[in-house]
Amino acid sequence: MLPPDPPDALHSDPASLTAKELRLAQEALWEWIQSAEAAPISDAPADEVLDAAREQLNAIIAERRDLHSDEPAPRGG
Repeated sequence: MLPPDPPDALHSDPASLTAKELRLAQEALWEWIQSAEAAPISDAPADEVLDAAREQLNAIIAERRDLHSDEPAPRGG
């Protein structure tokens, strides 16, 4: 069965998202990618779409890392 269309997060600008939006976008893309990879070859999305989703997921993860690197370290850490 063909996974539903990729989530809107595929076309978002990670730098313009809030921390919560980044987390939700990461979760949505991760779930979609897992479904797409598990789909039978005949139902799987095109490789280009799956590659774009993976690239966007990496961009979102990098943005989250950058966003959280600006926060002070917790006490004792």
